Amino acid sequence: MEAIKKKMQMLKLDKENALDRAEQAEAEQKQAEERSKQLEDELAAMQKKLKGTEDELDKYSEALKDAQEKLELAEKKAADVRSIYAVCPDILVGPSLDHVGLVPWKGLLLVLLVVVPLSLLTRFPLLHEIQGNSGSFYTAI
Repeated sequence: MEAIKKKMQMLKLDKENALDRAEQAEAEQKQAEERSKQLEDELAAMQKKLKGTEDELDKYSEALKDAQEKLELAEKKAADVRSIYAVCPDILVGPSLDHVGLVPWKGLLLVLLVVVPLSLLTRFPLLHEIQGNSGSFYTAI
């Protein structure tokens, strides 16, 4: 009988130890699930931030591309004006119309030369000086 009581106590102690281990495992599982949830939330926040950064990169890349295209166009126009001026340096000489509130002819011709393609200007190889009331200016003949 004594052996049975001892065996019963040992089984009871084993049961209590198993229950303690089970409770501890459940607590550890709950902590692991909470940590997993926290990491998933961090991952979602990081993915959202990454998406925003990628969108911003796309926006600035497009703006850079547009600026580079505008720069190339401006450089081409400047090269066209330089080549025209190299062929005929007097093309930008003309009277100033400051007294009537207009831009000087020099500036007006420069604007026109930038706007008008070089291929059109090469059709007029000669320039002709015209005398006017406010001075002289050059025109193609």
